[in-house]
Amino acid sequence: MNIAIGSRKSFLHYYGDDLYKKCKEFGFDAIDCRMLTDTTSEIYSLSEKEIIALHKKERALADKAGVELVQTHAPFGGQPRDVTREEREKHLTWMKRSLRCSSLLGVKLWVLHPLTPMGCSDLITGGVEETREINLDVFSKLLPVAKECGITICLENMPWPEFSISSPDEIHAMVDTVGDEHFKMCLDTGHNNIHSKGVSAGDQVRAHREVLRAIHVHDNNGIHDQHRFPYNGLVEWEDFGRALREIDFAGPFTYECAPSPRLPLYFFEAQLRMQRELADHILGNR
Repeated sequence: MNIAIGSRKSFLHYYGDDLYKKCKEFGFDAIDCRMLTDTTSEIYSLSEKEIIALHKKERALADKAGVELVQTHAPFGGQPRDVTREEREKHLTWMKRSLRCSSLLGVKLWVLHPLTPMGCSDLITGGVEETREINLDVFSKLLPVAKECGITICLENMPWPEFSISSPDEIHAMVDTVGDEHFKMCLDTGHNNIHSKGVSAGDQVRAHREVLRAIHVHDNNGIHDQHRFPYNGLVEWEDFGRALREIDFAGPFTYECAPSPRLPLYFFEAQLRMQRELADHILGNR
């Protein structure tokens, strides 16, 4: 199983274009590359030609370091509400561009948040059916691009108890409704810890093994989406690792947490080493 780390910006402060080389030195053989995730970032001010050139450069840097780019994330910058048709069309344009750029990176997994056209509390305020219909419409428009790019869209569970497409069960149901090999599931351990109290991340792995293709690994206090290192919250990590072994999970073990770039270099690298070793401990490799 590849051990991947994300949050590219955390590494640029110290390493610049050597970030892949340094991650390889610390034992990470894969990266979750997120260049187009934040729609408020400066990359969205560039032309399509410039964005394509940046992704080709990224692929070359990773290839040179012997690091695989295994996963990207759909644009969401501040979780777009997608309330109006115009907003949804703009977001859809960004997502299609992200898929095509991900194919330049050689990525096979593209993680997608459900759209929130009626807000994150539609179970309370209403609009559950509209939320479902709008999401299915967007999925149907993304799938041809994903297939053209050889990418699997992985719909991610969310931490919002009042949103109708949050729980792993609801994500699984949407995957079954779409019914396509290029549309599967990402299990986020931190989100599950907030939304699905009483159902461990390990049990979610077991329950959704047939559709599970990607995982996001991080911890929290069960209340806030804090993206802490494992064992700094309430997730049951030994059982999570045991469940991944039981189902022979073939996807990457992808951290969605990283050392703070404000740390002095010595402590930044010490935390990277610890993070890599934690993955082996969770997976039962040591």
